[in-house]
Amino acid sequence: MKICLLTANFITGRGYQENHWADVSLALGHELLIVTTDLKHKDLQNEISDKDMYGEGLVRLKAVRLPFNIVRIKRGLIYSLLDEFAPELILLIGYTQYFGLDAFRYKRKMNDRTKLVVFNGECADMHRYWRVHRNLRIKDLIKSIGWRFLRGPVIKAAVGRADSVICATPDTEAIIKTVFSDRGTESNNGKLLYCPLSYDGSKMFYNDSLREQTRATFGIRDKDVLLLASTRIRADKLRYYLRPMVEGVARFIKGRDYLRFVLVGFTDEAVSSKFKVEVELLFGRKGLVTLPIADQDYLNALYNAADIVIFSTVSNSIQQAMGSGAYILLSDNVGRNYIINEKDQGMYFNLREPGSLERCIEEAVKCYRNISRPERAKMNSWLESKTLYGSLLERLKE
Repeated sequence: MKICLLTANFITGRGYQENHWADVSLALGHELLIVTTDLKHKDLQNEISDKDMYGEGLVRLKAVRLPFNIVRIKRGLIYSLLDEFAPELILLIGYTQYFGLDAFRYKRKMNDRTKLVVFNGECADMHRYWRVHRNLRIKDLIKSIGWRFLRGPVIKAAVGRADSVICATPDTEAIIKTVFSDRGTESNNGKLLYCPLSYDGSKMFYNDSLREQTRATFGIRDKDVLLLASTRIRADKLRYYLRPMVEGVARFIKGRDYLRFVLVGFTDEAVSSKFKVEVELLFGRKGLVTLPIADQDYLNALYNAADIVIFSTVSNSIQQAMGSGAYILLSDNVGRNYIINEKDQGMYFNLREPGSLERCIEEAVKCYRNISRPERAKMNSWLESKTLYGSLLERLKE
């Protein structure tokens, strides 16, 4: 099958969903064309060169990033590439962008000869209006209204024109349905397919030696319990997610010398540097390790070293940590039935409830050894990209 993957951002060799869809498509023998932009990410660079990884199968188009994170390219460029390649399946990530308009134009021309699949990662913690905050800022309120009345109509139009919509979380389907009338919801129900993000099993896995070596570099003893959190430190995450989570961890480990905490994801940005100082003052440097953004290999080593990994918001890193067999603590703002369904895999906490994270850590410390790391990694293997995306690709071919 000829597949075209369209995405405004593509960092070759990283562990994002676009990388996994590309790699799985090629592994299954499909003919693939990746169309993306030449926009660079400030903190993340290609881990492998485009040519070494995909040869001539990856095309980067000159683009401009406009206000509100709108990516714009010359009209008709993508349409010409699609017309020349003639894909049977188009996978469009970021369909609310101006970048994706040519895909819908091409789909209208080809009708049933080409299937158009769009991806939606909307989840509860992306929308202030979806949750109840007593201290909503005016800026947050404007964002929530903007989503409903500006982004909403774009989603409505895109879903109506696509053949299928891949929903990344259980909440996604419900959020999409908020922009449709009852009649519109019924007609689009069959298009909505739940498929969470995944991890690459060749990059994320459990290994005893790797665990021992990585723990040794931090001076962590066998009897110590290592807590870890990994996310790119950004201003939009601090107030609602990161700061409350870090403060909860600091309160719990105080006076418990057998607990250590590693926080991964710092950058050179001013807000990140300022938060690093804040965190170090909070912990007093005792029991704390702060690290910059890690590549996949080092991140896997860190997840292997950790006993319990904490996530305060939705992230592809959740699945990566699960691939290593780590015990997961996940904020319930991503939905209670996201990807952790068994207590042996992990638990949910509520950042808005005082003491919830601390109670969760206390219980996790007691039960994370109930099953072995290899057993837990096997439980989570359904999230491996070849398994998850491979079966979905077969379904999309039908």
